[in-house]
Amino acid sequence: MTAKRPREWRLSVPGSDGQAPGRASCHARCDVILLRKRPLVRLPVKKYSTKAERLSQGDAPVAIAAIAEIDEAIAALPVIDTHEHTFSEADRRQRSLDLLSTEMHHYVGSDLVSAGMTPAEQARMYDQSRDPAERWGIFLRYWEYAKTTGYAKALHIACRDLFGMDDLMSAAPSLEGYRSVNEQLTASQQHEAWYRHILQERGNIVLAIPDVQSTAVDKTLFAPAMRFDSFISVGNRSGVAELEHQTEHSIYDLDDLVSALGLAFAKAKEEGMVTVKSGLAYRRILQYDNVPRPDAERVFAQVAAGTRTQGDGKTQDGLTFTECKPLQDYMMHQVVRLCIEHGIPMQIHTGLHAGNGNIITNSNPTHLVNLFIQYPQARFDIFHAGYPYQSELATLAKNFQNVYLDLCWVHIISPYVARATLHEWLETVPHNKIFGFGGDYGPVELAYGHSVMARESVARVLSEKVEEGLYSVDQARIFGARLLHDNANEFFGLGQENLVP
Repeated sequence: MTAKRPREWRLSVPGSDGQAPGRASCHARCDVILLRKRPLVRLPVKKYSTKAERLSQGDAPVAIAAIAEIDEAIAALPVIDTHEHTFSEADRRQRSLDLLSTEMHHYVGSDLVSAGMTPAEQARMYDQSRDPAERWGIFLRYWEYAKTTGYAKALHIACRDLFGMDDLMSAAPSLEGYRSVNEQLTASQQHEAWYRHILQERGNIVLAIPDVQSTAVDKTLFAPAMRFDSFISVGNRSGVAELEHQTEHSIYDLDDLVSALGLAFAKAKEEGMVTVKSGLAYRRILQYDNVPRPDAERVFAQVAAGTRTQGDGKTQDGLTFTECKPLQDYMMHQVVRLCIEHGIPMQIHTGLHAGNGNIITNSNPTHLVNLFIQYPQARFDIFHAGYPYQSELATLAKNFQNVYLDLCWVHIISPYVARATLHEWLETVPHNKIFGFGGDYGPVELAYGHSVMARESVARVLSEKVEEGLYSVDQARIFGARLLHDNANEFFGLGQENLVP
Protein backbone atom coordinates (compact mmCIF):
# COMPACT_ATOMS: atom_id res chain seq x y z
CA MET A 1 0.00 0.00 0.00
CA THR A 2 1.34 3.41 -0.95
CA ALA A 3 2.02 5.57 2.09
CA LYS A 4 -0.10 8.72 2.35
CA ARG A 5 1.79 11.93 1.87
CA PRO A 6 1.10 15.07 3.91
CA ARG A 7 -1.07 17.76 2.34
CA GLU A 8 -0.21 21.16 0.93
CA TRP A 9 -2.50 23.77 -0.60
CA ARG A 10 -1.20 25.42 -3.79
CA LEU A 11 -2.96 28.00 -5.93
CA SER A 12 -2.70 27.06 -9.61
CA VAL A 13 -3.78 29.71 -12.13
CA PRO A 14 -4.29 28.48 -15.71
CA GLY A 15 -3.13 30.72 -18.54
CA SER A 16 -5.34 32.15 -21.23
CA ASP A 17 -4.84 28.99 -23.30
CA GLY A 18 -6.00 26.81 -20.45
CA GLN A 19 -2.53 25.31 -20.05
CA ALA A 20 0.47 26.82 -18.32
CA PRO A 21 0.10 29.89 -16.13
CA GLY A 22 0.52 33.16 -17.98
CA ARG A 23 0.35 36.94 -17.46
CA ALA A 24 -3.20 37.09 -18.79
CA SER A 25 -4.32 34.57 -16.20
CA CYS A 26 -5.16 37.26 -13.64
CA HIS A 27 -8.51 37.49 -15.40
CA ALA A 28 -9.03 33.76 -15.49
CA ARG A 29 -10.78 31.53 -12.96
CA CYS A 30 -8.60 30.38 -10.08
CA ASP A 31 -8.76 26.78 -8.96
CA VAL A 32 -7.41 25.50 -5.67
CA ILE A 33 -5.39 22.39 -6.44
CA LEU A 34 -4.82 19.85 -3.69
CA LEU A 35 -1.26 18.57 -3.46
CA ARG A 36 0.42 16.66 -0.66
CA LYS A 37 3.33 18.11 1.22
CA ARG A 38 2.76 19.95 4.52
CA PRO A 39 -0.31 19.70 6.81
CA LEU A 40 -0.25 23.34 7.93
CA VAL A 41 -3.63 24.69 6.79
CA ARG A 42 -6.68 22.52 6.14
CA LEU A 43 -9.12 24.27 3.84
CA PRO A 44 -12.15 22.66 2.20
CA VAL A 45 -11.85 21.63 -1.43
CA LYS A 46 -14.79 22.79 -3.55
CA LYS A 47 -15.18 20.60 -6.63
CA TYR A 48 -18.31 22.49 -7.67
CA SER A 49 -18.97 26.18 -7.27
CA THR A 50 -22.73 26.51 -6.85
CA LYS A 51 -25.33 24.98 -4.59
CA ALA A 52 -27.06 23.50 -7.62
CA GLU A 53 -23.84 21.77 -8.65
CA ARG A 54 -23.34 20.44 -5.13
CA LEU A 55 -26.86 19.08 -5.00
CA SER A 56 -26.43 17.47 -8.41
CA GLN A 57 -23.92 15.11 -6.81
CA GLY A 58 -24.87 12.00 -4.88
CA ASP A 59 -25.68 13.84 -1.64
CA ALA A 60 -28.58 15.81 -3.17
CA PRO A 61 -31.50 13.99 -1.47
CA VAL A 62 -29.82 14.17 1.94
CA ALA A 63 -28.88 17.84 1.58
CA ILE A 64 -32.29 18.88 0.32
CA ALA A 65 -34.01 16.99 3.11
CA ALA A 66 -31.75 18.57 5.74
CA ILE A 67 -32.35 22.08 4.45
CA ALA A 68 -36.09 21.49 4.31
CA GLU A 69 -36.10 20.12 7.86
CA ILE A 70 -34.25 23.17 9.20
CA ASP A 71 -36.49 25.58 7.28
CA GLU A 72 -39.60 23.91 8.65
CA ALA A 73 -38.25 23.82 12.20
CA ILE A 74 -37.32 27.52 12.23
CA ALA A 75 -40.60 28.50 10.58
CA ALA A 76 -42.54 26.70 13.32
CA LEU A 77 -40.63 28.14 16.30
CA PRO A 78 -42.41 30.38 18.79
CA VAL A 79 -40.31 33.55 18.82
CA ILE A 80 -39.48 36.13 21.48
CA ASP A 81 -39.13 39.62 20.00
CA THR A 82 -36.55 41.67 21.92
CA HIS A 83 -37.51 45.13 20.67
CA GLU A 84 -40.59 46.89 19.30
CA HIS A 85 -42.14 50.36 19.24
CA THR A 86 -45.70 49.06 18.94
CA PHE A 87 -48.19 51.79 19.71
CA SER A 88 -51.08 50.69 21.89
CA GLU A 89 -53.99 48.91 20.27
CA ALA A 90 -56.38 51.51 21.70
CA ASP A 91 -54.31 54.26 20.09
CA ARG A 92 -54.28 52.39 16.78
CA ARG A 93 -58.08 52.23 16.76
CA GLN A 94 -58.20 56.04 16.93
CA ARG A 95 -55.69 56.65 14.13
CA SER A 96 -56.43 57.29 10.48
CA LEU A 97 -54.53 54.33 9.06
CA ASP A 98 -52.97 54.55 5.63
CA LEU A 99 -50.34 52.49 3.82
CA LEU A 100 -48.34 55.55 2.77
CA SER A 101 -48.39 57.49 6.03
CA THR A 102 -48.65 54.97 8.88
CA GLU A 103 -47.16 51.76 7.47
CA MET A 104 -44.53 53.32 5.22
CA HIS A 105 -43.43 56.03 7.62
CA HIS A 106 -41.48 53.39 9.54
CA TYR A 107 -38.90 52.83 7.82
CA VAL A 108 -39.45 52.89 4.06
CA GLY A 109 -39.96 56.65 4.18
CA SER A 110 -36.30 57.06 5.13
CA ASP A 111 -35.20 55.09 2.07
CA LEU A 112 -37.45 57.21 -0.16
CA VAL A 113 -35.73 60.33 1.19
CA SER A 114 -32.35 58.67 0.71
CA ALA A 115 -33.35 58.00 -2.92
CA GLY A 116 -34.06 61.70 -3.46
CA MET A 117 -37.57 62.47 -2.24
CA THR A 118 -37.74 66.10 -1.13
CA PRO A 119 -39.33 67.22 2.16
CA ALA A 120 -42.17 68.83 0.21
CA GLU A 121 -42.83 65.63 -1.72
CA GLN A 122 -42.74 63.57 1.46
CA ALA A 123 -45.21 65.93 3.12
CA ARG A 124 -47.59 65.58 0.17
CA MET A 125 -47.24 61.80 0.16
CA TYR A 126 -48.08 61.59 3.86
CA ASP A 127 -51.00 64.06 3.61
CA GLN A 128 -54.15 61.93 3.67
CA SER A 129 -56.31 64.88 2.58
CA ARG A 130 -54.70 64.89 -0.87
CA ASP A 131 -55.79 62.85 -3.87
CA PRO A 132 -54.71 59.18 -3.45
CA ALA A 133 -53.54 58.98 -7.06
CA GLU A 134 -51.26 61.99 -6.55
CA ARG A 135 -49.81 60.53 -3.36
CA TRP A 136 -49.32 57.11 -4.95
CA GLY A 137 -47.57 58.71 -7.92
CA ILE A 138 -45.11 60.50 -5.64
CA PHE A 139 -44.41 57.23 -3.86
CA LEU A 140 -43.83 55.27 -7.08
CA ARG A 141 -41.34 57.85 -8.35
CA TYR A 142 -38.88 56.85 -5.62
CA TRP A 143 -40.11 53.34 -4.79
CA GLU A 144 -38.54 52.16 -8.05
CA TYR A 145 -35.14 52.85 -6.49
CA ALA A 146 -35.89 51.95 -2.87
CA LYS A 147 -37.66 48.63 -3.43
CA THR A 148 -34.36 46.73 -3.43
CA THR A 149 -33.80 47.44 0.29
CA GLY A 150 -34.54 45.32 3.32
CA TYR A 151 -37.08 47.86 4.54
CA ALA A 152 -38.96 47.42 1.27
CA LYS A 153 -38.93 43.64 1.58
CA ALA A 154 -40.55 43.74 5.02
CA LEU A 155 -43.29 46.03 3.69
CA HIS A 156 -43.82 43.76 0.70
CA ILE A 157 -44.15 40.66 2.90
CA ALA A 158 -46.68 42.37 5.17
CA CYS A 159 -48.76 43.65 2.25
CA ARG A 160 -48.65 40.29 0.48
CA ASP A 161 -49.32 37.98 3.41
CA LEU A 162 -51.75 40.08 5.43
CA PHE A 163 -53.59 42.10 2.79
CA GLY A 164 -53.19 40.16 -0.45
CA MET A 165 -51.29 42.91 -2.29
CA ASP A 166 -48.81 40.89 -4.31
CA ASP A 167 -47.70 43.47 -6.90
CA LEU A 168 -45.77 45.89 -4.68
CA MET A 169 -42.45 44.63 -6.07
CA SER A 170 -43.70 44.60 -9.66
CA ALA A 171 -42.79 47.13 -12.34
CA ALA A 172 -46.09 48.96 -11.79
CA PRO A 173 -47.67 48.53 -8.33
CA SER A 174 -51.36 49.27 -8.69
CA LEU A 175 -53.33 52.13 -7.20
CA GLU A 176 -56.14 49.64 -6.69
CA GLY A 177 -53.86 47.51 -4.51
CA TYR A 178 -52.99 50.55 -2.40
CA ARG A 179 -56.66 51.39 -1.94
CA SER A 180 -57.45 47.78 -1.03
CA VAL A 181 -54.77 47.74 1.68
CA ASN A 182 -56.15 50.98 3.12
CA GLU A 183 -59.66 49.53 3.25
CA GLN A 184 -58.37 46.45 5.07
CA LEU A 185 -56.34 48.56 7.50
CA THR A 186 -59.46 50.52 8.37
CA ALA A 187 -61.49 47.32 8.76
CA SER A 188 -58.81 45.86 11.05
CA GLN A 189 -59.50 48.63 13.56
CA GLN A 190 -62.76 46.87 14.35
CA HIS A 191 -60.95 43.59 15.06
CA GLU A 192 -61.19 42.92 18.80
CA ALA A 193 -57.76 41.31 18.99
CA TRP A 194 -55.84 42.45 15.92
CA TYR A 195 -52.47 42.51 17.71
CA ARG A 196 -52.93 39.00 19.02
CA HIS A 197 -53.98 37.88 15.55
CA ILE A 198 -50.93 39.37 13.84
CA LEU A 199 -48.26 38.71 16.46
CA GLN A 200 -49.22 35.38 17.96
CA GLU A 201 -51.51 33.73 15.41
CA ARG A 202 -49.82 34.85 12.18
CA GLY A 203 -46.28 35.57 13.37
CA ASN A 204 -45.98 33.05 16.23
CA ILE A 205 -44.34 35.84 18.25
CA VAL A 206 -45.26 34.73 21.75
CA LEU A 207 -43.92 37.80 23.54
CA ALA A 208 -42.41 41.13 22.50
CA ILE A 209 -40.52 43.79 24.45
CA PRO A 210 -41.96 47.20 23.52
CA ASP A 211 -40.04 50.44 23.96
CA VAL A 212 -43.02 52.78 24.28
CA GLN A 213 -42.27 54.48 27.62
CA SER A 214 -45.20 52.83 29.35
CA THR A 215 -45.75 49.74 31.45
CA ALA A 216 -49.48 49.83 30.68
CA VAL A 217 -49.32 47.15 28.01
CA ASP A 218 -51.12 43.87 27.40
CA LYS A 219 -48.92 41.55 29.46
CA THR A 220 -50.10 38.51 27.48
CA LEU A 221 -48.42 40.02 24.41
CA PHE A 222 -45.76 42.34 25.78
CA ALA A 223 -43.11 42.69 28.51
CA PRO A 224 -42.18 46.37 28.66
CA ALA A 225 -38.86 48.16 28.51
CA MET A 226 -38.56 51.60 30.08
CA ARG A 227 -36.24 54.54 29.42
CA PHE A 228 -34.66 56.82 32.00
CA ASP A 229 -32.85 58.97 29.44
CA SER A 230 -34.72 62.07 30.61
CA PHE A 231 -32.94 61.77 33.98
CA ILE A 232 -29.62 61.50 32.18
CA SER A 233 -30.01 64.22 29.56
CA VAL A 234 -31.74 66.86 31.69
CA GLY A 235 -30.15 70.16 30.69
CA ASN A 236 -32.51 72.97 31.64
CA ARG A 237 -34.95 74.01 34.34
CA SER A 238 -38.00 72.94 32.32
CA GLY A 239 -36.53 69.45 32.11
CA VAL A 240 -36.15 69.39 35.88
CA ALA A 241 -39.76 70.54 36.29
CA GLU A 242 -40.96 67.75 34.01
CA LEU A 243 -39.12 65.16 36.12
CA GLU A 244 -40.67 66.63 39.27
CA HIS A 245 -44.12 66.30 37.72
CA GLN A 246 -43.40 62.76 36.53
CA THR A 247 -42.10 61.52 39.89
CA GLU A 248 -44.09 63.80 42.24
CA HIS A 249 -40.77 64.50 43.92
CA SER A 250 -39.13 67.92 44.43
CA ILE A 251 -35.69 68.20 42.83
CA TYR A 252 -33.42 70.92 44.21
CA ASP A 253 -30.00 69.33 43.95
CA LEU A 254 -28.16 66.30 42.60
CA ASP A 255 -29.19 64.14 45.57
CA ASP A 256 -32.83 64.87 44.76
CA LEU A 257 -32.30 64.00 41.08
CA VAL A 258 -30.72 60.65 41.96
CA SER A 259 -33.48 59.97 44.48
CA ALA A 260 -36.19 60.77 41.91
CA LEU A 261 -34.50 58.42 39.45
CA GLY A 262 -34.53 55.65 42.05
CA LEU A 263 -38.23 56.16 42.72
CA ALA A 264 -39.11 56.07 39.03
CA PHE A 265 -36.99 52.96 38.52
CA ALA A 266 -38.57 51.06 41.42
CA LYS A 267 -42.07 52.03 40.27
CA ALA A 268 -41.40 50.81 36.73
CA LYS A 269 -40.05 47.50 37.98
CA GLU A 270 -43.08 47.02 40.21
CA GLU A 271 -45.31 47.64 37.18
CA GLY A 272 -43.60 44.94 35.10
CA MET A 273 -40.52 46.48 33.49
CA VAL A 274 -38.18 43.69 32.35
CA THR A 275 -35.36 45.83 30.96
CA VAL A 276 -34.06 49.39 30.74
CA LYS A 277 -33.59 50.93 27.29
CA SER A 278 -31.29 53.82 26.39
CA GLY A 279 -31.48 55.61 23.05
CA LEU A 280 -29.08 58.44 23.75
CA ALA A 281 -26.83 57.48 20.82
CA TYR A 282 -29.17 59.56 18.69
CA ARG A 283 -28.09 62.71 20.53
CA ARG A 284 -24.57 62.17 21.84
CA ILE A 285 -21.46 60.02 21.83
CA LEU A 286 -21.72 56.79 23.83
CA GLN A 287 -18.66 57.59 25.92
CA TYR A 288 -19.85 57.87 29.53
CA ASP A 289 -16.91 58.89 31.70
CA ASN A 290 -16.71 58.09 35.40
CA VAL A 291 -17.27 61.65 36.62
CA PRO A 292 -16.49 62.71 40.22
CA ARG A 293 -19.64 63.62 42.10
CA PRO A 294 -18.57 67.25 42.83
CA ASP A 295 -18.25 67.89 39.09
CA ALA A 296 -21.77 66.58 38.48
CA GLU A 297 -23.10 68.65 41.38
CA ARG A 298 -21.66 71.85 39.92
CA VAL A 299 -23.27 71.18 36.55
CA PHE A 300 -26.66 70.38 38.07
CA ALA A 301 -26.55 73.60 40.09
CA GLN A 302 -26.21 75.49 36.81
CA VAL A 303 -29.08 73.51 35.26
CA ALA A 304 -31.35 74.15 38.25
CA ALA A 305 -30.58 77.87 38.16
CA GLY A 306 -32.50 78.17 34.91
CA THR A 307 -31.74 80.92 32.40
CA ARG A 308 -28.32 82.51 32.47
CA THR A 309 -26.58 85.38 30.74
CA GLN A 310 -23.98 84.54 28.12
CA GLY A 311 -20.93 86.57 27.20
CA ASP A 312 -22.80 88.41 24.47
CA GLY A 313 -25.49 89.49 26.92
CA LYS A 314 -28.12 87.07 25.58
CA THR A 315 -29.91 84.66 27.87
CA GLN A 316 -29.88 80.90 27.38
CA ASP A 317 -32.31 78.43 28.92
CA GLY A 318 -30.11 75.50 29.79
CA LEU A 319 -26.62 74.27 29.03
CA THR A 320 -24.90 73.03 25.89
CA PHE A 321 -24.06 69.35 25.54
CA THR A 322 -20.40 70.00 26.29
CA GLU A 323 -21.37 71.76 29.50
CA CYS A 324 -23.90 69.07 30.43
CA LYS A 325 -21.79 66.03 29.60
CA PRO A 326 -20.30 65.55 33.10
CA LEU A 327 -23.81 65.46 34.60
CA GLN A 328 -25.12 63.16 31.86
CA ASP A 329 -22.21 60.78 32.29
CA TYR A 330 -22.67 60.70 36.05
CA MET A 331 -26.38 59.94 35.75
CA MET A 332 -25.81 57.14 33.23
CA HIS A 333 -23.62 55.45 35.82
CA GLN A 334 -26.46 55.81 38.34
CA VAL A 335 -28.85 54.07 35.93
CA VAL A 336 -26.43 51.19 35.42
CA ARG A 337 -26.04 50.82 39.19
CA LEU A 338 -29.82 50.68 39.61
CA CYS A 339 -29.94 47.94 36.97
CA ILE A 340 -27.48 45.95 39.05
CA GLU A 341 -29.35 46.63 42.28
CA HIS A 342 -32.68 45.50 40.83
CA GLY A 343 -31.35 42.67 38.67
CA ILE A 344 -32.59 44.31 35.46
CA PRO A 345 -30.63 44.17 32.17
CA MET A 346 -29.96 47.23 30.04
CA GLN A 347 -30.59 47.60 26.32
CA ILE A 348 -28.48 50.22 24.53
CA HIS A 349 -28.92 51.56 21.02
CA THR A 350 -25.70 51.37 19.02
CA GLY A 351 -24.89 51.67 15.34
CA LEU A 352 -27.20 52.94 12.61
CA HIS A 353 -29.69 55.67 13.47
CA ALA A 354 -33.25 55.61 12.18
CA GLY A 355 -34.30 58.44 9.91
CA ASN A 356 -31.94 60.49 7.79
CA GLY A 357 -28.80 62.25 8.94
CA ASN A 358 -26.79 61.61 12.09
CA ILE A 359 -23.21 61.05 13.28
CA ILE A 360 -22.62 57.31 13.03
CA THR A 361 -19.29 57.35 14.89
CA ASN A 362 -21.07 58.57 18.03
CA SER A 363 -22.87 55.23 18.28
CA ASN A 364 -19.89 52.89 17.96
CA PRO A 365 -20.35 50.28 20.73
CA THR A 366 -16.65 50.39 21.59
CA HIS A 367 -17.35 53.73 23.33
CA LEU A 368 -19.12 51.70 26.04
CA VAL A 369 -16.09 49.67 27.08
CA ASN A 370 -15.51 51.55 30.32
CA LEU A 371 -19.05 50.65 31.46
CA PHE A 372 -18.47 46.99 30.63
CA ILE A 373 -15.24 47.04 32.64
CA GLN A 374 -16.50 49.02 35.62
CA TYR A 375 -19.78 47.11 36.03
CA PRO A 376 -19.17 43.37 35.55
CA GLN A 377 -22.38 42.60 37.48
CA ALA A 378 -24.50 44.51 34.94
CA ARG A 379 -25.90 42.81 31.84
CA PHE A 380 -25.88 44.76 28.59
CA ASP A 381 -28.01 43.92 25.55
CA ILE A 382 -26.29 45.81 22.72
CA PHE A 383 -28.69 46.67 19.94
CA HIS A 384 -28.73 46.50 16.18
CA ALA A 385 -25.50 44.48 15.98
CA GLY A 386 -23.75 47.84 16.35
CA TYR A 387 -24.02 47.98 12.54
CA PRO A 388 -21.73 48.86 10.81
CA TYR A 389 -19.50 47.92 13.77
CA GLN A 390 -20.73 44.34 14.10
CA SER A 391 -17.24 42.82 14.20
CA GLU A 392 -16.10 45.22 16.91
CA LEU A 393 -19.20 44.28 18.87
CA ALA A 394 -18.38 40.59 18.46
CA THR A 395 -14.99 41.14 20.08
CA LEU A 396 -16.66 42.93 22.99
CA ALA A 397 -19.10 40.07 23.58
CA LYS A 398 -16.28 37.57 23.28
CA ASN A 399 -14.14 39.41 25.83
CA PHE A 400 -16.81 40.55 28.29
CA GLN A 401 -19.16 38.13 30.01
CA ASN A 402 -21.72 40.89 30.58
CA VAL A 403 -22.12 41.90 26.90
CA TYR A 404 -24.85 40.29 24.77
CA LEU A 405 -25.56 40.68 21.06
CA ASP A 406 -28.90 41.66 19.54
CA LEU A 407 -29.90 41.41 15.87
CA CYS A 408 -33.00 43.55 16.39
CA TRP A 409 -33.66 45.75 13.33
CA VAL A 410 -30.76 44.20 11.40
CA HIS A 411 -32.68 41.72 9.23
CA ILE A 412 -34.47 44.65 7.55
CA ILE A 413 -31.45 46.94 7.46
CA SER A 414 -29.82 44.30 5.27
CA PRO A 415 -30.72 40.60 5.12
CA TYR A 416 -27.23 39.92 3.78
CA VAL A 417 -25.55 41.76 6.66
CA ALA A 418 -27.79 39.92 9.13
CA ARG A 419 -26.75 36.54 7.72
CA ALA A 420 -23.06 37.42 7.46
CA THR A 421 -23.12 38.81 11.00
CA LEU A 422 -24.82 35.73 12.41
CA HIS A 423 -22.29 33.51 10.61
CA GLU A 424 -19.46 35.48 12.21
CA TRP A 425 -21.02 35.64 15.65
CA LEU A 426 -21.75 31.92 15.79
CA GLU A 427 -18.07 31.27 15.17
CA THR A 428 -16.75 33.88 17.62
CA VAL A 429 -19.22 34.16 20.51
CA PRO A 430 -21.01 31.51 22.62
CA HIS A 431 -24.45 31.35 21.05
CA ASN A 432 -26.33 31.77 24.35
CA LYS A 433 -25.31 35.45 24.09
CA ILE A 434 -27.09 36.09 20.76
CA PHE A 435 -30.67 37.32 20.38
CA GLY A 436 -31.93 36.54 16.89
CA PHE A 437 -34.88 38.87 16.38
CA GLY A 438 -36.37 42.21 17.31
CA GLY A 439 -38.82 43.85 14.93
CA ASP A 440 -38.22 47.50 15.91
CA TYR A 441 -41.46 48.70 14.31
CA GLY A 442 -44.43 50.82 15.30
CA PRO A 443 -46.97 49.15 12.98
CA VAL A 444 -47.58 45.60 14.14
CA GLU A 445 -48.03 44.37 10.56
CA LEU A 446 -44.45 45.26 9.73
CA ALA A 447 -43.17 43.46 12.82
CA TYR A 448 -44.77 40.39 11.26
CA GLY A 449 -43.01 41.06 7.94
CA HIS A 450 -39.69 41.46 9.72
CA SER A 451 -40.20 38.21 11.64
CA VAL A 452 -40.60 36.31 8.37
CA MET A 453 -37.30 37.73 7.15
CA ALA A 454 -35.56 36.91 10.43
CA ARG A 455 -36.70 33.29 10.29
CA GLU A 456 -35.48 33.03 6.70
CA SER A 457 -32.07 34.44 7.58
CA VAL A 458 -31.57 32.29 10.68
CA ALA A 459 -32.67 29.14 8.82
CA ARG A 460 -30.36 29.89 5.92
CA VAL A 461 -27.33 30.48 8.14
CA LEU A 462 -27.95 27.28 10.11
CA SER A 463 -28.50 25.31 6.90
CA GLU A 464 -25.20 26.58 5.53
CA LYS A 465 -23.45 25.54 8.74
CA VAL A 466 -24.93 22.06 8.31
CA GLU A 467 -23.85 21.96 4.65
CA GLU A 468 -20.33 22.88 5.73
CA GLY A 469 -20.35 19.97 8.16
CA LEU A 470 -20.10 22.20 11.23
CA TYR A 471 -23.49 21.28 12.76
CA SER A 472 -25.80 18.34 12.59
CA VAL A 473 -29.43 18.96 11.71
CA ASP A 474 -30.41 18.34 15.33
CA GLN A 475 -27.85 20.88 16.52
CA ALA A 476 -29.13 23.44 14.03
CA ARG A 477 -32.66 23.00 15.37
CA ILE A 478 -31.45 23.45 18.95
CA PHE A 479 -29.34 26.50 18.15
CA GLY A 480 -32.23 28.08 16.25
CA ALA A 481 -34.56 27.61 19.22
CA ARG A 482 -32.06 29.32 21.50
CA LEU A 483 -31.39 32.21 19.13
CA LEU A 484 -35.06 33.00 18.58
CA HIS A 485 -36.58 32.08 21.94
CA ASP A 486 -34.66 30.59 24.85
CA ASN A 487 -31.77 33.06 25.06
CA ALA A 488 -34.09 36.05 25.40
CA ASN A 489 -36.42 34.16 27.72
CA GLU A 490 -33.60 33.47 30.17
CA PHE A 491 -31.84 36.83 29.84
CA PHE A 492 -34.95 38.92 30.51
CA GLY A 493 -36.58 36.45 32.92
CA LEU A 494 -39.78 36.30 30.87
CA GLY A 495 -41.14 33.14 32.47
CA GLN A 496 -41.80 31.27 29.22
CA GLU A 497 -41.03 27.57 29.00
CA ASN A 498 -37.73 27.01 27.23
CA LEU A 499 -37.90 25.10 23.95
CA VAL A 500 -34.61 23.32 24.65
CA PRO A 501 -34.68 21.26 27.87
